[in-house]
Amino acid sequence: MFSPQRAVTASGGGDFGFPPDGRVESGNELFVIPHFGVSYRLDDKNSVGFAIYGNGGMNTEFPAFDRQCPDPASGAVGPGSGLFCAGAAGVDLIQLFFAPGYAHQVTDRISIGISPIFSVQRFEAEGIGSFAALSSAPDRLSNQSADYAFGAGFRLGAQMALTDRLEFGISYVSRIYMDKFEKFSGLFADQGGFDIPPALTAGLAFKASDHLTLYGDYQRIWYSNIRSIGNPFASTRPLGAQDGPGFGWRDVDVARFGAEWAINDQWALRAGYAYNDQPVQPSEVLFNILAPGVVRHHITAGLSRTLFGSVTGHLGGMYAPESSVSGANPLNPAQQIRLEMHQFELTAGITIGF
Repeated sequence: MFSPQRAVTASGGGDFGFPPDGRVESGNELFVIPHFGVSYRLDDKNSVGFAIYGNGGMNTEFPAFDRQCPDPASGAVGPGSGLFCAGAAGVDLIQLFFAPGYAHQVTDRISIGISPIFSVQRFEAEGIGSFAALSSAPDRLSNQSADYAFGAGFRLGAQMALTDRLEFGISYVSRIYMDKFEKFSGLFADQGGFDIPPALTAGLAFKASDHLTLYGDYQRIWYSNIRSIGNPFASTRPLGAQDGPGFGWRDVDVARFGAEWAINDQWALRAGYAYNDQPVQPSEVLFNILAPGVVRHHITAGLSRTLFGSVTGHLGGMYAPESSVSGANPLNPAQQIRLEMHQFELTAGITIGF
């Protein structure tokens, strides 16, 4: 169960702006994200597996509150609703991945693996039709029915036992090339393009004692490779155009640290901390009202308990304390926009050996 708490606060722009001055919180704060996996050892050196897992994607749902709105044609002010004078505003992106895999033990100390990744994305946007003048396809900008995109990529990985107590692992996830969101070709750059960015992860695991194992890893995510994510909002091109405006997310470095304490054969406790760069820059606050992914710190804890036989239960929690980004509205530089987010997550799972 994943619960992001999102809010936007604007000041200095008056009551008629996009957005108006004041604080507005996003609704829709609880999401279920599934995970499933199975692996099978073919022999002493070869294994196969299959995993299905979801990403939270991005979601916002700002209410259709009453307000005064300017008419785009005449400039006259009249009654309207919502952050952008087009009713309830927000987006909903869901990502689901299917990953069959194969692993081979090369030597007693080295193993390698490969997995094709097949993905499906679902996207919907509403309440942003007031940006039609900035779009290359105003009829494919907002308030369409949900659109779906399918695509594929791959993952490569290797693991090496450097010593009896120290292991090194590395994995690379390719860019996942997706179909275009044709219903939103007036929103995303490259006529609806929304590929999933590549990432590289490398880490170490150190068995400090018979009970304690320490972990550390580094990850790099290349958001800038995807124009609809990495391109800045300020552009001479309209929304949806080739190499058009995006969310302006920069590439991110992530550092993670964790520890596992095996109390006995039945119980294990875990704790961890992750820190990442800020992907959202102050110049990009307007568009990122729709996707305020500004959190930078994640604190985690969990436990595992052997229930009976080869069945183990797992429980974990995550807290991301509030982070924020403030900057000038590019459509009204006198207005300051502040994006805020904090998160909670609870995970539960079960492992069955057979």
